[in-house]
Amino acid sequence: MIITGDDLSGIQELKTFLCQQFEMKDIGHLSYFLGLEITYSTDGLYISQAKYAFELLSRAGLTDSMTVDTPVELNAHLTPSGGKPLSNPSLYRHLIGSLVYLTVTRPEISYAVH
Repeated sequence: MIITGDDLSGIQELKTFLCQQFEMKDIGHLSYFLGLEITYSTDGLYISQAKYAFELLSRAGLTDSMTVDTPVELNAHLTPSGGKPLSNPSLYRHLIGSLVYLTVTRPEISYAVH
């Protein structure tokens, strides 16, 4: 569970209450959680998924690939029966799900992913 806020005494009271009700431990400041990297500054919190994105590229075998603005061919006409079947549809589904999760911090890729 992540507990955050600007009322430190309120957070401490909540943690004390939760410790009385449940077995739990405080692991300190949040730095990495479910692929989200958290960085603190005087302006607030910054969330990034750089490590998650690099691991995703590694799984897909694309670490040495060139970047493009949009991975979709312009004016492409897609049909359900066009193309050839994927050699590993399970890997494809996994990569797409991971890309959808990556849109948490990279909303600009939402159109291409979906």
